Amino acid sequence: MSSNSNFPHQRLQTLYEREISFILKKFRKENEFPSFSITYSILSAKAENLKIYLLFAKQEEQKKISLLNKQFSFWLKSQLAKTKKFSRLPKITFALDEEWEQFTKLKKIIQEID
Repeated sequence: MSSNSNFPHQRLQTLYEREISFILKKFRKENEFPSFSITYSILSAKAENLKIYLLFAKQEEQKKISLLNKQFSFWLKSQLAKTKKFSRLPKITFALDEEWEQFTKLKKIIQEID
């Protein structure tokens, strides 16, 4: 029963993630920004905050996350507003997906054991 009540929230989270991914992909091509991918996102219960977890292709490019938060979160929000797909826009913050790195390290350890 609780999964049905969460469905609209999950759907909205997925729509935000999909649209942001599309906007960032276009931005990355136009501005030669380092290659990254959105691994997942978390939308707060009242849809006020959206945290987007990114995975950069190269380790040294992970420093760009602060640049995204400082300079591009407002720009991204304005790009989302232009799409006119959402009635409300959350505050957007970017974070590094550290779980993926831990998963990769654990995978290497397991392979060494076998």
